[in-house]
Amino acid sequence: MSSSPRVDNQPIATTPERILSVDVLRALIILLMVFVNDVWTAPGVPDAFLHAEKSQDAMTLADWVYPAFLFIVGVSIPLAFQASAQRGISFGQQWLHIAIRTVSLLVMGLFMVNMTHEATGWPESLWSLLFLLAFVATWVSVPRVDDDDAGQKKKRIYWAVKICGALALVVLALCYRDATGQGLQHRWWGILGQIGWAYFFSCLIYQCFGPRREWLLAGAAVCMASYYGDQVGLFSKVADKPWLEPISPLVESAQWLSAQIHAFVVWHGSLYALTMAGAALGTTMLSTTMPTETATSPVGLPPGLPRLRWAASLCFFAAMAALALDGTFGINKIRSTPSWVLWSMAFTTATWMLLYASIDLAGWVAPARWLQPVGANPLLAYFLQPILIHVMEVVRFEGYQRLGEISPAMGVLRSTLMVATVAALTGLLARNGVRVRL
Repeated sequence: MSSSPRVDNQPIATTPERILSVDVLRALIILLMVFVNDVWTAPGVPDAFLHAEKSQDAMTLADWVYPAFLFIVGVSIPLAFQASAQRGISFGQQWLHIAIRTVSLLVMGLFMVNMTHEATGWPESLWSLLFLLAFVATWVSVPRVDDDDAGQKKKRIYWAVKICGALALVVLALCYRDATGQGLQHRWWGILGQIGWAYFFSCLIYQCFGPRREWLLAGAAVCMASYYGDQVGLFSKVADKPWLEPISPLVESAQWLSAQIHAFVVWHGSLYALTMAGAALGTTMLSTTMPTETATSPVGLPPGLPRLRWAASLCFFAAMAALALDGTFGINKIRSTPSWVLWSMAFTTATWMLLYASIDLAGWVAPARWLQPVGANPLLAYFLQPILIHVMEVVRFEGYQRLGEISPAMGVLRSTLMVATVAALTGLLARNGVRVRL
């Protein structure tokens, strides 16, 4: 059997191994996102469920879910490239897909950022509800069907839904107005847009250097180093060093390029480090021929332990680096400090290790059966919560909000029920062929 480029001097198998714990972790993170996005509207809930303020040196559960998703996006990148290669997809086709996915996330982020400023004059929340439904329609996945009349009819229906969704987005974009009467504005790219940029740059690094963990981790380190450069002024000391004068034209070009990236992308180097580190962990899942301890140990330890050992190393060193850098900028999500990034990296890796040991190694697959539809349809699950909220606002049903105002405990219970509803609806829609994929 032929093998792809070596990683840590070990051959990588040509077929990616299915790691159920990745799907479960993705599902758990999405459902926690749903919970966090819902519970903050209930007065008096514990601070652990709310984002820490920009001035705080702290990290809460709400501060962990977003970087955890960035990390799991990175984990999926090597698996996606390997699967594409197995299907015979060309380099150009891969990058066309990456470009479409990135632009789609940027467009979603742009709409969602403007949603909070919407003042189109329509009934309350109607514009927001329609654009969320249009997003689902535009990116609904066309199922694979039999090549008969019924199958072709079903495929045509799905394509009609996609086209109608895309046209609806154009109309909604033209109709949009904010409180000042302006149309859609690029205020920032939003959460989904940041995920899109992190995905794009991580794919670029991965394509340049392949599944080499040392290069991916080096890319993550450079991204975090750029955070420090931003704080003190990137290249600000170069002019004071005569011995660097020969490369001053190169430095000036780098300064100009950096300014353009900051202006358009709104660069968050420390955030992108999470996705690259996740990609490094993802490379351990490409190979079914990773060396097991049985090759060197007379005791004969179980397969999968080398993968856990590498993940434990990543977790340990990320935590040690977080402690070492804590005195620089502290821990804060809003400011995307390196310590916050590294703690998020460590916590997410540790969570995956627990899931991997219990599901993939020990065979406890019950959570995978319940959570797999959410893990396979994260965008659908992510959109369902605001869709449900906006439906209630459009029909002027205030009971849901009032339920959260009874007490903090009731607010937490209300949001927990929302999570269960989203999970159930995602599974129901998936069983009926509704999947949202970019």
